[in-house]
Amino acid sequence: MAPGGRRSNGETPTGQQQQQQQADGRRGCACGGFPVCACAGAAAVASAASSADMDRVAVAATEGQIGAVNDESWVAVDLSDDGLSSAADPGAVALEERPVFRTEKIKGVLLHPYRVLIFVRLIAFTLFVIWRISHRNPDALWLWVTSIAGEFWFGFSWLLDQLPKLNPINRVPDLGALRQRFDRADGTSRLPGLDIFVTTADPFKEPILSTANSILSILAADYPVERNTCYLSDDSGMLLTYEAMAEAAKFATVWVPFCRKHGIEPRGPESYFELKSHPYMGRSQEDFVNDRRRVRRDYDEFKARINGLENDIRQRSDAYNAARGLKDGEPRATWMADGTQWEGTWVEPSENHRKGDHAGIVLVLLNHPSHSRQLGPPASADNPLDLSMVDVRLPMLVYVSREKRPGHNHQKKAGAMNALTRCSAVLSNSPFILNLDCDHYINNSQALRAGICFMLGRDSDTVAFVQFPQRFEGVDPTDLYANHNRIFFDGTLRALDGMQGPIYVGTGCLFRRITLYGFDPPRINVGGPCFPSLGGMFAKTKYEKPGLELTTKAAVAKGKHGFLPMPKKSYGKSDAFADTIPMASHPSPFAAAAAVVAEEATIAEAVAVCAAAYEKKTGWGSDIGCSAGPRAPWRSSSPGTTRCSGARSCTRCSAWRTSTSPRTRSRRSSSSSTPRCRRCRS
Repeated sequence: MAPGGRRSNGETPTGQQQQQQQADGRRGCACGGFPVCACAGAAAVASAASSADMDRVAVAATEGQIGAVNDESWVAVDLSDDGLSSAADPGAVALEERPVFRTEKIKGVLLHPYRVLIFVRLIAFTLFVIWRISHRNPDALWLWVTSIAGEFWFGFSWLLDQLPKLNPINRVPDLGALRQRFDRADGTSRLPGLDIFVTTADPFKEPILSTANSILSILAADYPVERNTCYLSDDSGMLLTYEAMAEAAKFATVWVPFCRKHGIEPRGPESYFELKSHPYMGRSQEDFVNDRRRVRRDYDEFKARINGLENDIRQRSDAYNAARGLKDGEPRATWMADGTQWEGTWVEPSENHRKGDHAGIVLVLLNHPSHSRQLGPPASADNPLDLSMVDVRLPMLVYVSREKRPGHNHQKKAGAMNALTRCSAVLSNSPFILNLDCDHYINNSQALRAGICFMLGRDSDTVAFVQFPQRFEGVDPTDLYANHNRIFFDGTLRALDGMQGPIYVGTGCLFRRITLYGFDPPRINVGGPCFPSLGGMFAKTKYEKPGLELTTKAAVAKGKHGFLPMPKKSYGKSDAFADTIPMASHPSPFAAAAAVVAEEATIAEAVAVCAAAYEKKTGWGSDIGCSAGPRAPWRSSSPGTTRCSGARSCTRCSAWRTSTSPRTRSRRSSSSSTPRCRRCRS
């Protein structure tokens, strides 16, 4: 079944039928406190994609539902007419009145035995400590004291580890309610913009084909095309990475429409073509088989071109250098396909063109698409795929290689994230940011929508970020060696979500952009869900402050820079970047920026904010953005990666909140990982 369609007797409804269903589903505005009224959306919901380990998709036999082959991996979404179901059941909540996500308690039959076991262990440990204290050894008193101190420390650390696990929760996004509120009948959407960051450092250590698959899965995700922008950060600055992404952009013109036409899952081509079975979700079995055969052939040719890029670049550069008649000892440049010298790292390194010493580069591979749908051509001799009913637009794709110079601390991945934050602010300035590693791929086309649900709820303006889980595949299909990290992602993070909020694990995280700029939340919940009474005790003293005032008239009166939480110089010397900060919130009181246009002046400004010396004497890496240092309010679970230092409220008053998403996530190919959802919670 194609995204956005609706199944009825095995047929896809026509556009007029969809509009009629959407009109019947709307019964006036019922947002009730929702910050943005968008009730004029489509009631039809496509794939129910909330998956931990999605291997294949199937259409359930039940009328009006899309189910799953593996119930553990999928959450079924009811696609029946909400008006009819509400009429039959007076207690049912109408679709437009439902929140975009709900919080569920873990079943007592699973939780109570664990609590009893913890209580028994606590009693046993207490009795053991009492026995040890009462039986002192006078012959080795120092050893006895050391053992007592060690046992107390062990018991204390064990207790700290167990207390958060006593009240785990599960958060479930409601994709139907999200579509009803934000998707319009004409195919457009009111969903906020989303900038997706993919970071890579070496095309040889991190296979370039995995990076290409990550980009293709992002471009094919089910999110409004004009509101989705993908940025690739290449810290190596090598032409190999850029040309591989250019090839991926060409293949995306075939792969993305194919995924939309037939509802392909997963949308990473390498993972999809490795599936043993390929269930059909489109209109015609013969049409699907022919399209798949053609796309598979194109993908094999794409991989062959990727594997041959290194040799092609070297041969091309040798030919250009030979034509210039270079003498021995002269620098031998690396040349692009259009005959211009590459400004980054050369194949034969030289001064100003080696790793750690090269200019900044910002190149737009796919420009910003139009806001109206663009249907593809019908089948022909040159194009055997019939795309006459498919939107063929592609999200914006930008290649970024920040400037690197000797003597500067580039902060590794954290520095790359900060450079992408500034560069994306100049180009697209979406209010939300998702960061992925280059070996991730989105294993569920609905993952972006599911993550954004936690940012758009009625009480979500204090949500700092949403953390997705990581799943490693390609090692053992039975997960014998715990490559899915279920104890940490399915146990610990859910438990922390029920207490104070899970931690940032360094990747697969959906950020609210203004938190990276050091803003306070609009309000502060002192006690949190565990100690709500504390809110009344401190409400009139320390914690009663205006916080973020981006949506008030006073903020507009202060001007674009009047409400910044830190001096303007803390954000750097770029006025163009500082001007984007007031429009980075959702919703923003200032006029929205015009459609992104890759003009030379804009690209030049994007290169300037990626300069090696830009962060010198600023707040970047300490109070703003990400940092790789040891004093991190939120740290990665992997050593050597990033921390979030921009949400300074988490260090000072724990005001921003976090949360975990139950099932929808991304994952990695080959050594693959999966994001999971998290909200910053006090």
